[in-house]
Amino acid sequence: MDVFRRTFIETMGSAMSTRKCWRLSALFVVAAILFASAAVAGQLRITHQWAPEVDARDRAARIFAVEVERRLPQTKISIHPQSSLGIKPLEQYQAMLDGRIEMSIFPMFYIATQIPELSITLLPGVPATTEQAQLLKGSAFHKHFQEFCESKGIHVLTWWWLAGGIVSHAVEIGGPNTYRGLTVRSGDPNFDLMFEALGATPEIMPSTEIGPSMQKGTLDAALASFESLISLRIFEHAKFAILGGNAIYVSLHPLMISAKVWNTLSDAEKKAFEEAAELADADFELSQRDAERLAVTTFREAGATVRPMKFDEYEDWLHVANATSWRSYRDSSDAARLLFDSMLQSFVNSPPTASKGETSREPPVDAAPTKQIRISHQWPAETDARDRAARIFVKEVEARLPGVSFQIQPELALNIGAAEQFDALQSGELDMSVYVLAYAVKKVPEFSLAYLPGLYPSVEIVRTLKGSKILDQVQAVANANGIHILAWWWVPGGFVTRNREVGGPETVKGLRLRGGDPMFDLMLKKAGAIPVALPSNEIYAAMQSGKLDGALTSYETFVSTKIYEHAKFFTAGSPGIWMFLNALAISRSVWNGLSDIEKKVFEQAADISEDYFAETQRDAEKRFIEAFTRAGAKYHAFTFENYVAWLRLAQETAWKEYIAISPKAESMLTESVATILDRATPR
Repeated sequence: MDVFRRTFIETMGSAMSTRKCWRLSALFVVAAILFASAAVAGQLRITHQWAPEVDARDRAARIFAVEVERRLPQTKISIHPQSSLGIKPLEQYQAMLDGRIEMSIFPMFYIATQIPELSITLLPGVPATTEQAQLLKGSAFHKHFQEFCESKGIHVLTWWWLAGGIVSHAVEIGGPNTYRGLTVRSGDPNFDLMFEALGATPEIMPSTEIGPSMQKGTLDAALASFESLISLRIFEHAKFAILGGNAIYVSLHPLMISAKVWNTLSDAEKKAFEEAAELADADFELSQRDAERLAVTTFREAGATVRPMKFDEYEDWLHVANATSWRSYRDSSDAARLLFDSMLQSFVNSPPTASKGETSREPPVDAAPTKQIRISHQWPAETDARDRAARIFVKEVEARLPGVSFQIQPELALNIGAAEQFDALQSGELDMSVYVLAYAVKKVPEFSLAYLPGLYPSVEIVRTLKGSKILDQVQAVANANGIHILAWWWVPGGFVTRNREVGGPETVKGLRLRGGDPMFDLMLKKAGAIPVALPSNEIYAAMQSGKLDGALTSYETFVSTKIYEHAKFFTAGSPGIWMFLNALAISRSVWNGLSDIEKKVFEQAADISEDYFAETQRDAEKRFIEAFTRAGAKYHAFTFENYVAWLRLAQETAWKEYIAISPKAESMLTESVATILDRATPR
């Protein structure tokens, strides 16, 4: 380490004093450590079959991973959606037993043909709602179920119950008598038994095959969760849908871990996993409150005829289920009888819930929201992690404060420009915004601290800055200028160009490049590039028209705005020179109008959104590389020499310019470097 420090100090220019030079040069040491280090103490993999980010199961798994890693820094968890490890959905249980995978989000009824007792996780009409299913958590049934699963080589970590509906490709459906002659996918042998009794032909397949089978005309109807109906885009192939009202389809899709792996964990590690699972459960339960509404809206917009199940239809289904599925399941084994009876007894012992005739979930009149808050941002809804993190923030607040409601306005739907949202927050015209503080640096130049080239080398390092003096100083500047930062969402990024590969600074000479911040522009200009100032939502059009040769922005933006359609070269990897803060900001006038309890709830929700967002960014680089590679662009990872050359240039230009802003700016940068060195240097 001392050799590294001496070497880099000797090669530094005279832009800063000796003391500052020592601290700034030490960042090169951090870079060397980051390039050289590849050891991972404990690596666990989670596989599942659903779309990343879009599906609530994937999002809850990311929260679980974040919470485990927060408690156990030496444990790393990677998530592999869409069966990307090459293990098919129906094979994932056996893969856990074989040791090919450690963890899986697995619909347990998939293996009911092998282990019939697991059909208890998808019996028709039992439980009747996801709310009722949650009452089973911690019950005698839960205890018996966990013991049974462990005897089969798996340990259930989470309690994720999903409600669903029935959709049809071409034939109008309703009560039990409408399925005669149809080919139906239910997912479970006990449902299949019920449909056989009705004269239908059951088809066994994972939910990922429903859409293609309907498209080919080999499947008439299917039962699936609201989540799968949306994330697997089954609405593109359905003409009729029974969604909402009284449900006969409520299934358990837990996050499971191999019992062999679970038994190797220490008591402290098991406790950390269980705590993380509790937080993931809470998020998942909140997500399911919106699942039915989203499914109904999506199917209607796709042109399907949608209606809820009528209560008399529901009663007819229960009569058929009792005569077929329930009786067959209970009589199949002693273990099945114990599970079935303990489930029903647990419902009897639980607190009373709404009767089956009460299908409305609308809040009472006196619970109408007293505060309505608008959140604006510039990115696409759902596909961009900033939008999804904002929705998680909203769900968490609304769950805790029934008197507060939110409207999220993506893609600048309020007609307030991306750069103008700072003024709107200051004036109180806008309540909240997911805002890039770099847009406001002409008015508040100290904000550039959150964007200085090369200062923040990786997502892992910026996550350690929570509660540090650096962020306290940025918050103080924000407060003095009329806004309050609730959540700190850090996005890594890189270069994307149309006509030349980017390596060291010399490779950008003559290129028209968007840097995103005046300090980046200063550095690019010194390297011989032509800086072009514009917000990230205008990059696509500028590259399409040829007015822009390339851009620096986040991996998230490059993918969500489809810039890969106009790029031939790109850079990615850590350490990098581009790390931007996207702040979930609230107008100070709105913030000051909240009670102390409301402020605390907002901060708790912001913390949860930060955890979620950080996990999405761990995958952002991978998704960025995959999307651009598929589009035919060429990937270049910075070498250590590339990175050092850019960092030297940043210090000679952007950093030097920043400390000249004011004594306050100089103090903030010096403190930042010291803190980053302290957090980044291995102990």
